[in-house]
Amino acid sequence: MDFSNWITIFISIISWVVVYISTSRLNLKDKRKQMRIQYLMEVYDTLADCCQRSHLSPELEKAISKVQLLGTDEQIELTHQFISELAKSNNTSYDTLLENLRDDLRNELNLNKLNNKKILHLRISNK
Repeated sequence: MDFSNWITIFISIISWVVVYISTSRLNLKDKRKQMRIQYLMEVYDTLADCCQRSHLSPELEKAISKVQLLGTDEQIELTHQFISELAKSNNTSYDTLLENLRDDLRNELNLNKLNNKKILHLRISNK
């Protein structure tokens, strides 16, 4: 084998390694994003389900933990305010945190921003 063949083989190997590393990093980044979206959607659903109920659910504790683990700085700050208000009066509004989560999730999913930011809640009771 002459020198030019070795260079071709070497360049092919280096190219394969670069493509492999780039693809691995991209896959890891995408997997992290998907995991974050999944967890935050679960948090949003839990908070939306818990708001305006007369009792607190253990699911709320899990949702708060997930926000503190995977949320943005602003979401973590809103969560701390939510916890403080809840501890003081055993009653607080979920809306600010829900709106922030909704906006962040819509952004992550490449959905358009909403003009109407207000979240309305509907509760149907079986009597």
